[in-house]
Amino acid sequence: MNNTTELNINTTAFQRFSQKQGEAHLLRVAALHREKENILEGFLIEIEHRRHTSWDMQQYYLSEVNPKLARIGGKISGQTRQFKHTLITQILNQLINNHPELFSAFSCLAMSFFALNLLGVCPTKKSILSLIKPISDKKRLTENGQGVEDKVKELFERHLTNQVLIKDLFDTQMLNYQQQVQALSEESREAYLQIKQELNNQKKEA
Repeated sequence: MNNTTELNINTTAFQRFSQKQGEAHLLRVAALHREKENILEGFLIEIEHRRHTSWDMQQYYLSEVNPKLARIGGKISGQTRQFKHTLITQILNQLINNHPELFSAFSCLAMSFFALNLLGVCPTKKSILSLIKPISDKKRLTENGQGVEDKVKELFERHLTNQVLIKDLFDTQMLNYQQQVQALSEESREAYLQIKQELNNQKKEA
């Protein structure tokens, strides 16, 4: 290995990539929140129509409304997971493309270990295999034993002195995305709080 080789990614390109990907995911999140708002507003209309009747608002909410909201919440969380996975894969892809000689012997296990140490998380096995496939005809590190950890540790110590900078770049992009997701969720909060108050009022009346 060349001791002077420094692992780097193109910061500007990564930020542009992150912004573009983030915008696409946020559009989907915004659409999901509009769907959520429509469900909440529909329930509020139903409350007004059935006010002063024997209608069991609590049961209707639990059986009809809440499951729909839970499914939407799961989809929103799924967008965040996909965005995170995309950023992780992009960082690894840049590093591998920029320094194929350093990763030529990396197995799936070694790449997982590397990603976990660099970013605190790692992509799926399927994604890792797609990353190392172009250099897959070279000898791999052993899939067990100390060989994998030693090789990754050596790469960190000799070629990755800017580990913190790459991790901070990843964390910054994720934080920015999560803040925008939170801002979108606030838009439907008023309707949710109104429903919560209606449910509490019916409990008191019961």
